Amino acid sequence: CINPKHDDRHPSMSMFEPEDGSPLVHCLSCNFSADIFTAAHILEHKPKVGPGFISDNVLYLADKYNIEISIKQLTEEEVYEVNTYDAYKVAAEYISSMEYTELAVEELESRKWPVEKCREHLIGVCPSYENFRSYLKLAGFTARFLDDIDLSNKYIFSPDNLIFTVCDDYGRPVGFAARNLKYDGIRDDNNRLINGPKFNNTKTTGVKCNIYRKSERLYLLDKAKDKKPPLFLVEGYGDALSLNFAGLENVAAIGSLELSEHHLNTCRRNGIYDVVVCLDGDSAGQSKARALLDNVLRNVHDIKIRFIFLEEEK
Repeated sequence: CINPKHDDRHPSMSMFEPEDGSPLVHCLSCNFSADIFTAAHILEHKPKVGPGFISDNVLYLADKYNIEISIKQLTEEEVYEVNTYDAYKVAAEYISSMEYTELAVEELESRKWPVEKCREHLIGVCPSYENFRSYLKLAGFTARFLDDIDLSNKYIFSPDNLIFTVCDDYGRPVGFAARNLKYDGIRDDNNRLINGPKFNNTKTTGVKCNIYRKSERLYLLDKAKDKKPPLFLVEGYGDALSLNFAGLENVAAIGSLELSEHHLNTCRRNGIYDVVVCLDGDSAGQSKARALLDNVLRNVHDIKIRFIFLEEEK
C-alpha cells in the first residue's frame, strides 16, 4: 500500500477505472485511493496544489511516460480552480467509500435506497472528521487550502449526516449537501434548533474559489441531460434520487428554495428546452406555481414549461 500511514506489503491494493475512465489504485484494507498525481505526490514528493501541480507534477508525468500534451500558460486563479475540483473529487470518493453509519443505514432503508446505487451517486458519510482531514492532507492538500474551499466544514463532515455530493453538468463534484439525521425540529427557549438544522451546504460566499454556484445547479442533471425529454424538476435531492432509482432517469432537483432564471440558463446551456416542474398539490405548491409564473416564467418563450401537482400521501 502506498499510504505511508498503512504499513502493509501484502497484495491488498487493486487498480480500477471509474466511470470517467481515470485509473485509480485502491487499498482494500485501509480504503485509501489515489490517482497518478496523488501517487506521484506520495512516492516522489511532487506538489498537488499551486502552480507546481501543473509544472512539476502533470508535465513531469507526461514527460516520464512519453505523452504529448499541450497546456496553455494557466493563470494562478485557473490553477487554483483545477486544484479545487481535484480536492472535491477526492473528498467525494472518500465519503462514498466509507462504511455507512447506523443512522445512515436506517435512513437508506426507510427510503428503500440500494447501498451500491448510493455509492455510485457519491452519497456517503464521514464517521470521523479527523480521519477525513488527515486523508485529504495525505492526498497533498494543505490545511490552509482546505479551509479556503470549505472542505473543513464540521457541520457537513459530521458522523450524524448523510452527505450528498453535488456535481456540475459534467459530473464533477463541486459541493456537498449534508442531511442532518438527528434533525427533529425541536427548538430551545431562545428559538435555536437543539439538534441543528435539517441541511448544511457547502458555502457559496467567503470561499476563495466558488465552483459550487448553488443558485444555478440542478442535482443529477449530469445523469439526466442526455435522457429522452422532458426533464422533470423536483424540489429535493431525496425526491430526485427516489425517482432515479425507480427508473425515471430524466429527473433533476432544484436543491434551493425556488426555481430561478439561473436554473433555466443551466437548462439552455445543456440543450434542454422541455421542462416539467413537479410541485406539491397543496396550497403552498399552488402558490409557488403562481409565483414562478409571475416572477420567473412570464418572459420565458424558448423553453416549454409544464407543471405537475403531486397528490399528498393518504
